[in-house]
Amino acid sequence: MNKQEYIAALEKLNLPKSEFIILSGGSLLMRGLRKTSADLDLCASKKLAKQIDLYYAPKDEKGFFVPFENCQMMDDFENFEFDIIDGYQCESLESILAFKKKALRPKDLKDIENIERYLETHKLPKKVNEISNPTKVIEYYGICHKLKTTIRTGWEKWGVQKERLESVAEHIYGTQMLALAMYSEYDYDVDIVKVIFMLAVHEIGEAAIGDFTPFEISREEKERLEHEAVHKILAGLESEKEIEQYFLEFDARETPEARFAYQCDKLDAELQCKFYDDHQCVDLNHLPHNEVANDSRVRKSLANADSWSEAFIDCDNQIVHYDSHFRQVSDYLKNSKH
Repeated sequence: MNKQEYIAALEKLNLPKSEFIILSGGSLLMRGLRKTSADLDLCASKKLAKQIDLYYAPKDEKGFFVPFENCQMMDDFENFEFDIIDGYQCESLESILAFKKKALRPKDLKDIENIERYLETHKLPKKVNEISNPTKVIEYYGICHKLKTTIRTGWEKWGVQKERLESVAEHIYGTQMLALAMYSEYDYDVDIVKVIFMLAVHEIGEAAIGDFTPFEISREEKERLEHEAVHKILAGLESEKEIEQYFLEFDARETPEARFAYQCDKLDAELQCKFYDDHQCVDLNHLPHNEVANDSRVRKSLANADSWSEAFIDCDNQIVHYDSHFRQVSDYLKNSKH
């Protein structure tokens, strides 16, 4: 199978992307380091293994499970490092290289050569003693600095009356602090450093395009504009691909870290809304006439709620699929009278 055929075969299985990792040859194929791969070599999470009755599937001569035609599976998902390639979790090149060097089979020699060449040409240049290009640092910081004064549009649309409204940069900080708190108080198996990095960059596109509410523009259109903006903002940085990958992973919401970070993004808005409501910053009797206040879903929530924040959180909960922990905090916030 070539890459297009390989992806088509994966899609035909209709498995959740966050619950399996493409191993070895498939990972190389996805990266363009191989032209073909004979089979789907995957590693399933315990959740997926249970879902597809993996342990009842036959095994091949190497001891791999064969739950589908031309598909071999392992079940030690937690022991593999991976990168996101075209939306799929693919075994890291370092992991593949270590295994192939240890096995050192004749058929592995070409792969070893290709991987080593790729890693050598794609590794970041070392910075010795001082920053090699201060211009890039200052230009990038200057762009991101705009987020300190870019006001969150939603609060303006709601007519929040306060001397100074929350900026996008303050929102980013809030999501990161919330992530640390949720990670501390609940049992999450996520890479929290990766989460913090994702949240640091998840709004940088707004430095170029501004902050849109879901009522102003479709998610698809915002995604297109934001992806183009992020690509341009990061262009020229030595680590642009790595940083952009964190942004894209967050946007795809398919990995555990991305789903966790996304929920922090949404819950932070609910907390900020509650703060404004507790300080009586919104007058429900004098809402501005715009696409937010006039939305039928919003008007219904307002009619059934005792407060603005309760209506806001109710609207949020209709579109955000929180896990049980985030739901617990959101419900507590919604029902809190202080």
